[in-house]
Amino acid sequence: MTLSNYDIVADVQLDNSYKVIELPIEILNILQDGKEELLQIKSLDENSDIVLCSENKTYQIKQRNHSNTVLVMSNDNDDVLYGFTKLNSVFECHEIEGSIDINNIQIYNGQDIDKSQNNIEILKLNSLISKNQFDLKWNELNGSSIDEIPIILSKNFITKSLHILIMNLLANNYSIDNDKFSLIQCFNLIKFDLNPISIDIVKTILIKFSSINQDKELIFQLNKLKISKWYGIISLEKYCFNNSIPINEFLINWKSEFPPFCPSLIDLNLLKGSYFISSRDEIRYISSNLPPNINDRLNYLFNLQKNWDLIDLIPFIEEFNTKNINFEKFIVKFAKRQKIGTNKFIISSR
Repeated sequence: MTLSNYDIVADVQLDNSYKVIELPIEILNILQDGKEELLQIKSLDENSDIVLCSENKTYQIKQRNHSNTVLVMSNDNDDVLYGFTKLNSVFECHEIEGSIDINNIQIYNGQDIDKSQNNIEILKLNSLISKNQFDLKWNELNGSSIDEIPIILSKNFITKSLHILIMNLLANNYSIDNDKFSLIQCFNLIKFDLNPISIDIVKTILIKFSSINQDKELIFQLNKLKISKWYGIISLEKYCFNNSIPINEFLINWKSEFPPFCPSLIDLNLLKGSYFISSRDEIRYISSNLPPNINDRLNYLFNLQKNWDLIDLIPFIEEFNTKNINFEKFIVKFAKRQKIGTNKFIISSR
């Protein structure tokens, strides 16, 4: 039956006790399948955002006011639609990345921890993010736990742990490039050299620097690219934080950061978005804490260096190109572009 075949009865007033929400298809399917237990509505307090979470996605719920007439109707009779209220707003769901508030989480550098804090399950429950997104983002934040108490591993502790792990693997004649290891193997190798330590800390380190094979137990294979990039960033921060040094000198310093006999890949392409090279062929570190606005970020970068090769500039601004426009066209909205030769573009401030 089409809508034109219905009789409509509606003599209604505005009733704010009713709310209408436009649901994403994923959420609608979960409800239609009767699996409401897979959904959570979260908010930190009455002033914070409200999110709707499935197992894999997070949606921000926002109220949209409008001037159109929206009738909420029921179909108790096959031929008649009854309008019982009208609304001047609806709630929309917008998919977002989700967030974890780490402001009160302890930074762990090998010290004793405060065990009076909430455990990690409470952190998961209170975080405005879905269950599976939490696990991914938590690892990106270097999150781990000891006795179920959440901690954030410091860079120094991660570097120390990685160093000890590689040294112990090499001492036991394992191949960093080819061999695979279980979580418990690696925990037993380093538990005496890092104390206190937990199996979850070892898992965090392995996930950060390995490829994972999900089987009956977690099986890891160390990833030389991830390891080399980590030591490269550490070297940039250590040797090029407030000054520029010759590229060859930096490459030597980078190589020296690795454990002895550890396979390494020394390639500046691994570090794109973390440095710039001056006209004197000197390299300098650029922090990841850059201005969040593209204009402010470009101003910051042009203060460091007046002219940029577009290829070198892209890693610093690609997050703003949400519509995947060709970067040669995208950049002209914000800066000057000059073509050099066939394929090279030089970018400068307007």
